[in-house]
Amino acid sequence: MKPEKIHRLIIIGFGHAGQTYLSASQDLKKYIDETFIYDLKLDKNFINKKKNYQNKNIFFFQKRFDSNLIDKNTIIILSVPASQKIELLKYIKDNCKLIILEKPPALTKKDFDYIKKNFKKSKLYFALHASKGIEIDQVKKIIGKFKKKDLYGMQINQLFTDPYGKNPAKINSLINSWTDSGLNALSVISEIFGDISKKFKLNNKQSDFKNVSFVKALFNIPSLKVSYSLTTSWSLGIDLKITQVNLPKKGINLTIDHSKQQVYYGFSSQLINKNTIKINTNRLKAHYYEILKEALMRASTYKTHKNINLISNNFYSVLKKIK
Repeated sequence: MKPEKIHRLIIIGFGHAGQTYLSASQDLKKYIDETFIYDLKLDKNFINKKKNYQNKNIFFFQKRFDSNLIDKNTIIILSVPASQKIELLKYIKDNCKLIILEKPPALTKKDFDYIKKNFKKSKLYFALHASKGIEIDQVKKIIGKFKKKDLYGMQINQLFTDPYGKNPAKINSLINSWTDSGLNALSVISEIFGDISKKFKLNNKQSDFKNVSFVKALFNIPSLKVSYSLTTSWSLGIDLKITQVNLPKKGINLTIDHSKQQVYYGFSSQLINKNTIKINTNRLKAHYYEILKEALMRASTYKTHKNINLISNNFYSVLKKIK
């Protein structure tokens, strides 16, 4: 399936995510007639550095976006803070081809449910970008060889960290480590294991909802004796996204390094060169490219992510407990 050509791409919010979406869109520019960027606090330093964007049908505006520019052949990306998304959705209504919502779509389950209920006519693409990693396909091929009974007693451990613990700007913008990484980590598990993750239950007694910088959520599936530990942290001073899967029935341990987009056997801290895949490109840009490509290919027929309710229920059940 080839991407559909669109008249206009509108990016609202030009922070790190918006800038990366623009960069990713340049690899699909033959399918986009023109791109409009809107941000009330436009990063002029970025624009000055990226002079190659000039004269390429890319236009920057330091003001509220003009809804008159929206038509049925326009895709809009909302890469603004979650607190602003509902008001922007009201302004956009259902006048465009597709709306890509950068995570998180909302800061409460109530607001998330409001978005789903009141914008049914709008085609909403929930951008859970970590599930688009090239390493995910490799893991799915491995897991896909097993039967459900082989997953009995499985152990999953995830660690998603960023060095934001002493960065007031990041804390103000991203709220807490769980808000920043929880949806992404959960979407990875949902993408790999599919229906089995619908049965995950949060273990309140053993979880740790300390503060903005550290959250440890423990889930389990009692019937399969599956345990799942997910830690998000800003206090470790490192940038690392990793998932470890232990399949005792098959005697297999997998380590998925999302930061390096690699997969290897074993829990060793030393990467094993064989049994790995690697991509020499910006991780976030690669994810956003896949999101945009899928949006362009399926905009006319797109339906909301099939597991968004499952993922969001787990996400918001933890978020409301963080002090």
